Amino acid sequence: MPPEYYKADEKTYRESLEKNISAFQWDGIVSNVAAKNVWDSIAVLEPALKEFKIDVTSTHDNRLIETALKKYRAPLKD
Repeated sequence: MPPEYYKADEKTYRESLEKNISAFQWDGIVSNVAAKNVWDSIAVLEPALKEFKIDVTSTHDNRLIETALKKYRAPLKD
């Protein structure tokens, strides 16, 4: 990582990365919890978004990733 990503507070950056490492799965599948965490994180940076109630389960799915994994015969995690 470039130092610009963490130089303001490397300890907090590392702790955040460790707590969210499961969101970075090797196969590209993103859980609904991880998708909601992304939305919540963006809303911190853009407070106007907090007004919008987004149902992540109806706006996020992994069909594209699942199709690509099947097409290229990559293993799918259950």
